[in-house]
Amino acid sequence: MKRRLLIMNEKGFFLPYVLIVAVIMLTIITTSILIYKTEVESTQFFIDQLELETIIQMGRAQFKAEEVYKNHNQGQVTYIYPYGEIFIKYRMENEQTVFLELQVKTDSNVITHTQNRLLINP
Repeated sequence: MKRRLLIMNEKGFFLPYVLIVAVIMLTIITTSILIYKTEVESTQFFIDQLELETIIQMGRAQFKAEEVYKNHNQGQVTYIYPYGEIFIKYRMENEQTVFLELQVKTDSNVITHTQNRLLINP
């Protein structure tokens, strides 16, 4: 008499294997979805950061090119760009340094505040 394997009988022995495989597949799919969602969010944060840094660089370059600081020792300027706007409060520290307080707002309503110094050629 041939010996039959337990997984070959027709009394429902396949059900536990099917359930285990289904749970494993569901876990893999759920984890993949969560990883994808996290990647999308972090990508959006990187894009926002890139826009903020671009606006800051553009604002500093335009501020330095216009040389507003030569007429007044302190003041404020606003520049509007395609990605957002920058509000700059400036104060002359000495003949070669301008202290800048920058407030940047992107079109996606991301706001940041930063301070830095701008070195100028006398």
